[in-house]
Amino acid sequence: MSGIYFHIPFCKTRCFYCDFHTSTNLVLIEPMFIALMKELTSRKDYLKHDPIINTIYFGGGTPSLLTTDQIGKLISSVKEYYNVSDLVEITVEANPDDLSKEYLRELKSNGVNRLSIGVQSTDGTILKDMNRRHGVKDVFNAVSNSIEVGIDNISIDLIYGVPNLTLSLWKETIDSVIKLPISHISAYHLTYHEGTVFHRRLSKGQLKPVDENESLKHYEILVDSLNKAGFEQYEISNFCKNDRISNHNSSYWNGASYLGVGPSAHSFDGHSRRWNISNNKKYIDALNENERYFEEEILSNEDKYNDYVITSFRTKWGVKRQILEQFGASFVDFFTTQVQPFIDSNEVVYIHDGWEMTSQGFIRSDLIIEKVFHCE
Repeated sequence: MSGIYFHIPFCKTRCFYCDFHTSTNLVLIEPMFIALMKELTSRKDYLKHDPIINTIYFGGGTPSLLTTDQIGKLISSVKEYYNVSDLVEITVEANPDDLSKEYLRELKSNGVNRLSIGVQSTDGTILKDMNRRHGVKDVFNAVSNSIEVGIDNISIDLIYGVPNLTLSLWKETIDSVIKLPISHISAYHLTYHEGTVFHRRLSKGQLKPVDENESLKHYEILVDSLNKAGFEQYEISNFCKNDRISNHNSSYWNGASYLGVGPSAHSFDGHSRRWNISNNKKYIDALNENERYFEEEILSNEDKYNDYVITSFRTKWGVKRQILEQFGASFVDFFTTQVQPFIDSNEVVYIHDGWEMTSQGFIRSDLIIEKVFHCE
């Protein structure tokens, strides 16, 4: 099974932590839509080795800045040019204040059955600190509106490790969102990416980052609270109820092929990777003029091994011996040698014919993955 990802590179305002490719120049939305349609149809054979599409995902940026007619036409084009005989999930990322009942009804009529809502916090001061454009009430209204129109597969994003986010405020945020009728939570630690407002302020000493011990407490509160509320941690940063995993993101972690459409979008066909240029105007012009708009690399066996262990080890399914053996005996020997100390420390267990991180392992996942990464 494969997935199709649309990168919608527009936002009304830019969040202070964000380093994704996005622009506040909304004048280019319509030309971008035309270019997306052209790339989508021109690449209809890209997934020929794994042609059945089971997920479509609109990410960004802020995909909810597109009209529902534009989203509907992109979905219709996928159905026209690709094999969607097993299409089970169509997700749209959205800002809470974009999700009126009318907009949601039209999304649903176009086949959208899952929402990923950028909440980040339910504290008004923290939202302002991050330059989020929605308010606390918008979060609850968005979820309520979604349920009312019949889209009940709802994920929300949260950020922790943020300056001024005390343990009590973080606990209040988690307690407030788990009361909502949602089935999925993605929670990420703040990273100070170069080029962001937060990074510039940090460099100037205008921000005091949360220390490592405090960050660990944030994570422990997150995991403990969500487990008690019935959410399963199926990936380091992702939790779900009633097995409502993100099918689209899980396909990435499990090594499935995918097509990325739009500026900065990545694609993978099992043998090579492609990534589109991260410039809206250059992307649009290249599509209009039939010029090259991407870079590409053929993956070595080592690349494929690293891709597999980096992504799969982050999940509850872990690294499977049968798949690891496909890369050759030397990689199996390397992996088993490197992972043994973490088995000894109970951060990794060998179970279900593979290696899985324990809850303690998830805490030190970056270090574990670094040790099993192979670099000649």
